[in-house]
Amino acid sequence: MLKTIANAQLPSKPTNISNPSDTEFDKEKTLSGTPSPWAVFDAWGAGDGSVKDKLSESEMSLLSEESVKIPHWNEAKVCVDEDATTVTNILGAYDKLMARRSSVQFGYPYNLMYNHEELYPFMKYSINNLGDPFVTSNYGVHSRQFETSVIDFFAKLWRLPNKGEYWGYVTTCGTEGNLHGMLLARECHPNGVLYSSRETHYSIFKAARYYRMDAKSIPTLPMGEIDYAILEVSCCRLARRFTKQTKQHYIATQ
Repeated sequence: MLKTIANAQLPSKPTNISNPSDTEFDKEKTLSGTPSPWAVFDAWGAGDGSVKDKLSESEMSLLSEESVKIPHWNEAKVCVDEDATTVTNILGAYDKLMARRSSVQFGYPYNLMYNHEELYPFMKYSINNLGDPFVTSNYGVHSRQFETSVIDFFAKLWRLPNKGEYWGYVTTCGTEGNLHGMLLARECHPNGVLYSSRETHYSIFKAARYYRMDAKSIPTLPMGEIDYAILEVSCCRLARRFTKQTKQHYIATQ
């Protein structure tokens, strides 16, 4: 979650920690974050709860790089019927592979119990919510009414002001949410500094590079949360670089 702390009133001296050297965290050369290695292992609630069989060698071969290669127009062509059969077999093998992997995944909080049958009819339309969801577009094939309904739901959940006093849009993923949130923070506080734990999601540091933001990687405690004492030291160090007349904004992530 991205938090913005404006005009922060920091203590003049840090507490509960001796002053560490800059090399311990401020000058860390690699800012990468956590790559989320468990993202490929999970299936809470997926399927019927049974473990699916492994694919045979012949089925796995259908998913090889050579099998799924898209031929160019001047490459050898096969019979249309044969080509259609091959595509059907490849998709069948892929479906079976996804079912197998979903049945044995564990450890990442995805909800894989999907049932989108009611949405199948809409797959034949080129639905696109161009631009601002609250601004009417000249593109008529859209689902803006549903997108703004989602925004209204969360606005009420978070007790935001009345409708018309808040804004948002539905992102495609958490990474896009991080990218947009950090962009807004940078635009509001162009001289701000991004403080984030060393184990934060990798998209945070990726966004910092995109937006050329000054980013500080803060070490974590044994349980993985940010080391608040070192964060305090780093913030205080920065605050002392500014005069009393200068208002500095701090951006922190957790």
